Amino acid sequence: MKLKGRLICFVGIDGSGKSTLAGMLYDELTSKGYSVDVKWLRMNYFFTKPVLLFCRITGLTRRPSVGTKKISVHEFYRCPPIAWAVRWLHSLDTFLHYIFKIYLPLLFTKKVIICDRFLHDVFVDFAIEGRRERVFDTILFKVCKNLMLSKAICLLILTPEKDILKRRPDVLLYDKDFARRFRVFNELSKSGDLQIIHNTEDLNFAFQQVLASIQK
Repeated sequence: MKLKGRLICFVGIDGSGKSTLAGMLYDELTSKGYSVDVKWLRMNYFFTKPVLLFCRITGLTRRPSVGTKKISVHEFYRCPPIAWAVRWLHSLDTFLHYIFKIYLPLLFTKKVIICDRFLHDVFVDFAIEGRRERVFDTILFKVCKNLMLSKAICLLILTPEKDILKRRPDVLLYDKDFARRFRVFNELSKSGDLQIIHNTEDLNFAFQQVLASIQK
């Protein structure tokens, strides 16, 4: 098996099958002799942390309980300067994580790196939390994409809403903006930036699409 690249990113909404497909790909590549790491690079906070603390204090971030868990609900759209600061600082933090967790390992080793969530998922969060659904048209995203995804294979996993809710009925409890988020991911599929994986039949059918997308 010859790969088109050594950075493979799975993009998609919770319940779409990203993590399952990423795990299947990990097993397949390791069985073929590849050295593979799986990274989860969605919430990359360093310089962003002081702003997030400010949001907790001022109520822009809430921590409601869902069952036995506490979740974070960010309402940055209520303060546009904060939404702007979060976008830029979180993008910087994501770039720093990219350097240490992706760029340097790819440069100095022969590893294949699978990302279960990365840049596109971060910007979908920006779109939801800041109520700015055209965030992928911004200069910030274009710069980040050129810096971090120029050699990446990006796979957007699209799954019908009814199938997601059947597999993960709890997703509506954890994500009150599920409908809005689902719409943003569907709009992203029209951008032409990502390879689309239709997870609409059995999982093996979707996995065969993944294999076809990453091989030369």
